[in-house]
Amino acid sequence: MRKMNEQKKLEKIEKKTAHASGIKYTFFIAIPVIIILVALGFYYARTNPVTILTKTIDESSAWIEKLANQNSFTFQKNDPINVTAAFNISTDLDLDGLEKILAYNYQVSYKKFNENEQTSIQVSDQDKEIININYYNINGENFLESKKLFSKLIKIPQEENETVSQIIEQVNSFPQISKEDGIYLINQLKKYFIQSINKKYINREKTDINIDDKTIKATKITYLLNKENQKRTLDYIKNAITEDDRFLEILSKIMKIEKKELIGNLQKEEEYEYNTDYKITLYTEGLNQKVIKVNLEEDDVTVVSYTNTEEKKINFKNEVIIKINELSEKNIDIDFELKEQNCNGSLKLTLHNNEIDAKISIKTKENYFDINTTITLGKETFILPNTSNVVSVEDLTETDILTILENLEKSLEGTTLLQLFEQNIL
Repeated sequence: MRKMNEQKKLEKIEKKTAHASGIKYTFFIAIPVIIILVALGFYYARTNPVTILTKTIDESSAWIEKLANQNSFTFQKNDPINVTAAFNISTDLDLDGLEKILAYNYQVSYKKFNENEQTSIQVSDQDKEIININYYNINGENFLESKKLFSKLIKIPQEENETVSQIIEQVNSFPQISKEDGIYLINQLKKYFIQSINKKYINREKTDINIDDKTIKATKITYLLNKENQKRTLDYIKNAITEDDRFLEILSKIMKIEKKELIGNLQKEEEYEYNTDYKITLYTEGLNQKVIKVNLEEDDVTVVSYTNTEEKKINFKNEVIIKINELSEKNIDIDFELKEQNCNGSLKLTLHNNEIDAKISIKTKENYFDINTTITLGKETFILPNTSNVVSVEDLTETDILTILENLEKSLEGTTLLQLFEQNIL
């Protein structure tokens, strides 16, 4: 009896051991299987055409947002405004003396404070100031000032300065939105377009592509925006906007119409002819599916092409080719080629919070044309001139006019501008 009990206990232990071993072996088999499945899932997620298309769009808009955030300089409604552009141009072209005039240092500035405005033009040769003229709009009245030329302010009748007033009025009438609102519109449009992507219009295939004289085995992903898909996409985006209160508020402010009218316009079934088929084509390589080229095609003709290899290039219809040397939040450095004009050049921008330094260089086979520019944004106020010492332009005497011309001639003495002045004015 005792032997039988021991035998049963032994059988039970063997069964438990076998069961535990089975669990252990199943566990060890399951782990690599799960890892493989997760890896395959991760790989599929990364190589899924919709994911790649979405990631490419996301990365493009993220750079724009980052650039805006790093280089923000915003004006509140009642802030003083000060915009100054300084530039000079050098060239070895023979322009009948004009090349010497272009080489001077020019500075144009616009300032506004409490509805009063000042526009200034300064011309100098190294440290010598040649011309300094200020135009003022003070309480709706217009004045010219140049202390080197005349001791009094010259009042200009409104009708004679209609063009300047119209320009100022047009600039002031432009819709103004905040940086945050602008970024919101871009992000929402991007989001709605991504949400509208339909797998039905995506094609994926293996192909060989030639970039920089190298043949690369790539995956080609094409998103077709034919007439049917354009209408479907536009309808989706319009419907999404009608349910986005903040988007509607910003857009109604820009368009200067009521939100209700804007919604009505978006909901209208407009008869629009979609006459062109578009394609967005991405070329990727490697396991990580790095995007190496992006094409935008119009009726099977490549309109814009971006190459993302060691050399980053943008090609516009093979007429304008841009090589990107640096593209960061603070620096933009590009070389460009204008094939039709048979010339090439470079553009270098350094961005600060309130300043843009720019250098543009254009060269042909024989000549060069360099433009050095600095644009500064500020909020400094300015001192209004004394309007008690004023003469109207129609009240200027012959002696006054002669004084202005003599002072201008003195100011231009020793410069190339003097010859131009003598030929056209004296």
